[in-house]
Amino acid sequence: LAPDHGTDTPPPVVVWVHGGAWVSGNKAYMANYLKLLAVQGYAVVGVGYTVAPQARYPTPVIQTNRALAWLDANAEQLGVDRSRIFLAGDSAGAQIAGQTANLITSPAYARDMGLTPAITPGQLRGVILYCGVFDASALSLEGALGGFIRSVMWSYLDRRDFDQDPRLAQMSVTDHMTRAFPPVFVSVGDKDPLAPQSQRL
Repeated sequence: LAPDHGTDTPPPVVVWVHGGAWVSGNKAYMANYLKLLAVQGYAVVGVGYTVAPQARYPTPVIQTNRALAWLDANAEQLGVDRSRIFLAGDSAGAQIAGQTANLITSPAYARDMGLTPAITPGQLRGVILYCGVFDASALSLEGALGGFIRSVMWSYLDRRDFDQDPRLAQMSVTDHMTRAFPPVFVSVGDKDPLAPQSQRL
C-alpha cells in the first residue's frame, strides 16, 4: 500500500510481519490496519511467510529477509524511500521482526544464522513490536498457556523437547541485541500473558 501524499519525496516504508503463533495467520488479516498506516503517509508492506508445520524455523526469518531484499531492489519503481525502512510485527510476527532486526544490525549474529542481511543497519530506522516473544528461555510452560506454547514451539522447531534445542536461544531477540539495534517501540496489553516478554525487552 502506498499513500497519495501529494509530494515528490518518497515515503518511508513500514514492513509488517503478521502474527499467529508461527502456525497460523496471513498478511491479509492485517490489511485494514495497514491501510490506516498508509493513510498517515507511510508506504506499507505486509510480509507473508510459510507457517509451521509446512515450514519450520528459521524459514519465516529467511522469507522476511528476502522480502526486504525485494523491497530494496524495487524501491525506485515502487516510489518508496529505501533509506527509511521500519520493521514491525505483532505476536509471532514481532519475534520474527525483532530477530530480523538482529540479523541486520549484528554481523556476528548474521554469521551465526548463516544469512546475509538484505539491507544495511543504516536503512533500518526503527522497529515496532507488539505482544511478542522476545526471550524464549523465559517462557512459562505452566498452565493452559504453557500447553499452547509447548504445542506451537514443537511445531515451529520440529522437536518435542524444544527446550533443549540450541535454536531456542538463537531465536531469542534479547540474547542478541547490540548497540546497533535501532530505536524500538514496544507495546503489549496489560492483561496479555506475554506482557513479561515485552517488559524483558
